Amino acid sequence: MRKLGKLRKLRKKNHNFSESLVVSIYSFCESAQTLYMGVDKMRDRLTCHQ
Repeated sequence: MRKLGKLRKLRKKNHNFSESLVVSIYSFCESAQTLYMGVDKMRDRLTCHQ
C-alpha cells in the first residue's frame, strides 16, 4: 500500500513536469513566432524603402 502512494506521488511529479515542459515549448514557439513576425515586418520596411 505504501509503494502505491509513492508511485502516485511520482506520477503526479512526472505529470507536472511534462505539463511544464509543454508550456515552456509552447511559450518558446510563441516567442519565436513573434520574433519571426518582427523580422518579416523589418524586411517589408527594407523592401519598401528600395
